[in-house]
Amino acid sequence: MGTIRREPLLDGTKGIWQQQVLRAHWYIVMSPVGRSLKTVNSEEDLVIVLAEAMHCHNTILNDCSVLHCDISMNNILVVREDQCSLLRGLLIDFDFAVSVDRNKLTARPAQSGTLPYMSIANFENIATEHTALDDWESLLYVIC
Repeated sequence: MGTIRREPLLDGTKGIWQQQVLRAHWYIVMSPVGRSLKTVNSEEDLVIVLAEAMHCHNTILNDCSVLHCDISMNNILVVREDQCSLLRGLLIDFDFAVSVDRNKLTARPAQSGTLPYMSIANFENIATEHTALDDWESLLYVIC
């Protein structure tokens, strides 16, 4: 996710340090490239695409201990390799993703995400840890 650098506070206070996370922004272009979620033609196809995307979410959470933290309509793509193949869902945009504790599978609180799809706890900036349930709540707002 990034490197942590410690540096003195800007007001010159001696002995007090703040932590900053240094992030590198990378783009990787791979195939298949998907289409917007708005291109889905039926409710059945929508359920398939969303199930695939959240399966990806769970796999990344359980295998890599990374929580997405920004489930939204723009971060789920519809992939169809050819006209006869099944639809697949692709979860993208891990800009707000955080590493989580493998035992608790939660992240420290931080208000982040796409506004219409934020969980209520995240939107109201309640001091609770962000969990996978917040991402699942965001999925409900995508469906609506």
